[in-house]
Amino acid sequence: AHMFGYSQEELSEMNISSICPVVRDIQKIAQCMNGSAMKHHEQKTTALHKSGRSFNVDVCLSLNNSFAGSEEPVYFAHFKDLSAFEDHETELEHKDNLCQAMCNASFDPMFSIDQTGTILVVNDAACSMFGYSREEFINKNISMICNEKDSQSHDKYMERYLRTGKRRVIGIKRPLVARRKDGSEFHIELGVSEVNLPDGKKVFCGYVRDRTQERLDKQMIRRRDAVIKDEFFTPKKEDVRGAMKRNLERATQ
Repeated sequence: AHMFGYSQEELSEMNISSICPVVRDIQKIAQCMNGSAMKHHEQKTTALHKSGRSFNVDVCLSLNNSFAGSEEPVYFAHFKDLSAFEDHETELEHKDNLCQAMCNASFDPMFSIDQTGTILVVNDAACSMFGYSREEFINKNISMICNEKDSQSHDKYMERYLRTGKRRVIGIKRPLVARRKDGSEFHIELGVSEVNLPDGKKVFCGYVRDRTQERLDKQMIRRRDAVIKDEFFTPKKEDVRGAMKRNLERATQ
């Protein structure tokens, strides 16, 4: 009675069509049940509140052929209000969308993985860097972005940490060789942080930084330093011969 906004007295005098607009469907189901071995049926439908508001319900129709005081089959309709469940789903979807939007706002590629290394969340920057779509990433292992050597090592580090608690990759940044969808490899820096969930499970957030330009800059600096050293600190052959000639002249005087 509370679900539909009526008193018990009001409901007892009403036809079920007043609270369930799809009563015809229920009647058809009831007729089928009466002529078969099926004793109950469940489906989602729309119900009406006294105020005129419609809401989704789960209705279960059960048949009782031996109900006391009735010579006709009696059907029991059990209603479950799905509004709270749907509101909860909407809230979760909103939080997921907010989380995804925040991840996408980051300029750095980001991944969220579970204890097995399965990718749960990925942002746009990661998709752009590695050439995969979000659908191709989700529910795949994070090893798909590593070369073969680093992929095997990463899985071992994760398994060892979960088993022993010893940190080898968690909470630190380390260099890796990554692999794009097209198979090309490039150097990255991977940082992994741990998040403990209320149910006791763990998820891990990975942050990726492309080190390609950094390595090129270091190579240029090394080459420049080598040129400077050769130009100003390495004696030229002409200077060496001249010094030897002068020393020889002094010795013969």
